[in-house]
Amino acid sequence: MPAGLTGRTILVLLAAVALVHVSSVLVYEHGISASALTTRAQDISERLLVTRTMVERQSRDDRAAATTALSTGTLHVSWEQAPPPAGGGADAAAVAALRRQLERLHVDASRIVLSSAPNAALEHSGDHDVSGALSLSDGSALLFAASLDAPGGHQTDAAVLSTTVMVVGVLLVSILLVRSISAPLRRLATAADSIGHTASPTAVAETGPTEVRRVAHAFNGMQERIRRIVEDRTRALAAVSHDLRTPITRLRLRAGFMEDKDAQARVDADLDEMDCMIEATLAYLKGDTDAEARRATNLSSLIATLVDDLTDAGHIASWEGPTHAVAFVRPVALKRALSNLLHNAVTHGGSARLRLEARGRNWRLSITDLGPGIPEAEIPRVLEPFQRLEHSRNRSTGGVGLGLTIAVQAVTAEGGSLSLRNLPERGLEVEVLLPAGEVNPGPQYAAGEPRV
Repeated sequence: MPAGLTGRTILVLLAAVALVHVSSVLVYEHGISASALTTRAQDISERLLVTRTMVERQSRDDRAAATTALSTGTLHVSWEQAPPPAGGGADAAAVAALRRQLERLHVDASRIVLSSAPNAALEHSGDHDVSGALSLSDGSALLFAASLDAPGGHQTDAAVLSTTVMVVGVLLVSILLVRSISAPLRRLATAADSIGHTASPTAVAETGPTEVRRVAHAFNGMQERIRRIVEDRTRALAAVSHDLRTPITRLRLRAGFMEDKDAQARVDADLDEMDCMIEATLAYLKGDTDAEARRATNLSSLIATLVDDLTDAGHIASWEGPTHAVAFVRPVALKRALSNLLHNAVTHGGSARLRLEARGRNWRLSITDLGPGIPEAEIPRVLEPFQRLEHSRNRSTGGVGLGLTIAVQAVTAEGGSLSLRNLPERGLEVEVLLPAGEVNPGPQYAAGEPRV
């Protein structure tokens, strides 16, 4: 069964038209065959009566020659002194048709002998479908073998050809009609897929049948409402960001005038934590509202930068993979996501090892650490916003539980996927799949090797 509406509708129409076509052809063939059989039986019966009359007028010595002269390809006759015995078995269709026509012409049934079996006394009777005998007035018999098949099927062929042409025409018109009806639905599906992936919504043309126009109108209205909600949220986020950062900045300035250096350091640490929490929360809430455009990005360069930053900060981090791995992504959002994953690895697992490789039409990024891993039952929960396994919300062990959520959000927006799994011995593996743009392995960077 086709998956699309167009395919299913055409299939139903095709099945219905084919059923009607086959049924009409069968009915027509049956009618034509019955009519042709009746017509041929009528012709043979009339010729038999004419032949019988002409043979009876001949002398006994001339009757054999007369029957030879009167024989044709469809009716072969001969004269015998006495009629043969009646043939056994049920009447075939041709025998029954000829019997009805002879009786219609008032031929006494007792003087008719008909059979569908060949008559051994009659030459070429095996080439015909009816054989028999008519009793003459003097007790002799006129043997005959007749063929009731209609010569040629030009009328039937023409009718079948005409019906086939009609069916093909109906199918072509049906296909065009169904495609024209389903075209607005295809445009609607395309517009729905573009929601969240384009800067502005794509209006759907309100054309087609009344029901389709109503759906398109409702969809355009929904898009407009979503656009207004997103714009309002963006403005609210901008206002919140400004309103929250302003007092933090003022507090930071006032802390700089504090004489107690220990108290100043504690205040600065609290402000840094507040700033980190605000940054993470706003990054999560913004989501796809950022205006960053997708562009071809070398994942290898991006990963090398992140790993170098970690090693410069004193963390244990390494990576391996091709020198050139292009993906069509939003680099800033993806860099933030990978940075969150690498920081989680070095914070909770003591180290980060990243491997980049081609996997079919995707790039596979594997980030592993040597930490204790995550309980299997907790893996789905840690991907949700504001969820942390460590509940102190201390900056030394993490932020506010949005790092993984932001990473999942960014990777999903690029058409990829993110999953977690515990390693057999110890540690956690984070697997990221991203659609590949170009694969050019070149030299491979291996963990621990210098990069030039």
